[in-house]
Amino acid sequence: MQKSKIEQLIELLRSALTDADAKFSEQELEKVAIVVFDSMSNSGRNFHNINHVFDVAHGLDGISVLAAIFHDVIYYQVDGCFRPSVKQFVHEQIKIKIDAGKEANKEQFIIKMPKDEILKKLHLIFGVKTGDSLNVFSGLNEFLSASIAIAMLEPLLTHNQLLKVMGLIESTIPFRKDPITELVARFNQMHFPLEEMDDFTNRAVDFSNRDVFNFSENDPKHFLNNTWNLISETNYSLRRDADNYTVSDYRLALFKTYLFLKNLDPATVFTKYKNYPNYSNWEKLNTASKANVEIGRKYLAIQLVSIAVIEAIAELTGGNTPMSLLMGEVRRRDQKIVRMEDYLGDIFAPKSGLNKHLVRLLEEGRSQESSFDMKTSPIGTFIYKSLGEEQSETLFGLVQNYFDKKMTARILIGHYPKEVIIKIILACSKISSTRRDELIKLSEAI
Repeated sequence: MQKSKIEQLIELLRSALTDADAKFSEQELEKVAIVVFDSMSNSGRNFHNINHVFDVAHGLDGISVLAAIFHDVIYYQVDGCFRPSVKQFVHEQIKIKIDAGKEANKEQFIIKMPKDEILKKLHLIFGVKTGDSLNVFSGLNEFLSASIAIAMLEPLLTHNQLLKVMGLIESTIPFRKDPITELVARFNQMHFPLEEMDDFTNRAVDFSNRDVFNFSENDPKHFLNNTWNLISETNYSLRRDADNYTVSDYRLALFKTYLFLKNLDPATVFTKYKNYPNYSNWEKLNTASKANVEIGRKYLAIQLVSIAVIEAIAELTGGNTPMSLLMGEVRRRDQKIVRMEDYLGDIFAPKSGLNKHLVRLLEEGRSQESSFDMKTSPIGTFIYKSLGEEQSETLFGLVQNYFDKKMTARILIGHYPKEVIIKIILACSKISSTRRDELIKLSEAI
């Protein structure tokens, strides 16, 4: 029988503290576990949850496991608040200022003066000072997670062990060039023992790379599955309730993710310091990262070319609406739920020269169903095979103009092959009774 998640966390924590030669009581152990478990059990955490802790910690020892347990305790952009169990620790480190400027109620997180020596070291390790403003993209989550680790672990660990935990958590601030070199320089400023530095830097490299392990997946289906979990995490509209999101909600979430991958330099995903990891392993990581980011961009582009059609159809027949109204509810496993793709029929003349890896992803789907979407993409498959690679790429440029309000819905659908658009509109008319007449009129006007 499998033990509860919190009991698994307690066992992991007990093992890590024992490995670090820490002295602790069962009451202290329970207190720490409850704070971590409570912080990471928010219903919106579809990726950065307690399972992610277990994944990162697997195969590590002592200090590295403790860093894994605490490294995502704070994930503000998902949680939207600080849990009561950690709020006291958070407000000892930062003050929150509401900026009523151009962006209404934009929060600023201002670093307070450190109250003791260990917090001064925390500031040094993170390269921050009193009065600095942090956000979720500049280390806010990691800084606060490390501060909570200090608060919970200071009575149990040595000074140098605490520094290592803080340094390991700092190493997980993602997508930076050569972050370990800068971290080493900060540790040297603290006169950290030279004889421990090599072990620490190797741990930091491993730890940082484990945190983004999904970018090294050999099968893009698994990479995209994690991407879809992150989409639902960071887009509240997609996790309110299954099927209770609009066409625009879905498109905005996917487009935001596309822009992230478009602007991401795959070479900054994984970390290296001196000759660690060795050249061969380093090349494998970077090759996998580049391949996953590239296929992720292509996959999202096709999804956006597909959803743009539905968004334009919605706009022309009554306005933005729940996706399920036009496409049907998300069909899971063997559920017998009617959906628009049931009425699309055969593709007229599938184009040649298609990206076989992309076709496989669209037809077979991601490795798992997500909380808000099917793992396969029937309409994406239909459109990609109907349009072909070249026309799909051309249309992606046009749909971005539509998203930016530089092109009308009527003009956009005019760029798609007539027979493809008519099939999609009529398939939607089979699903939506309230818009059936308008959808049929639209198909006749194409």
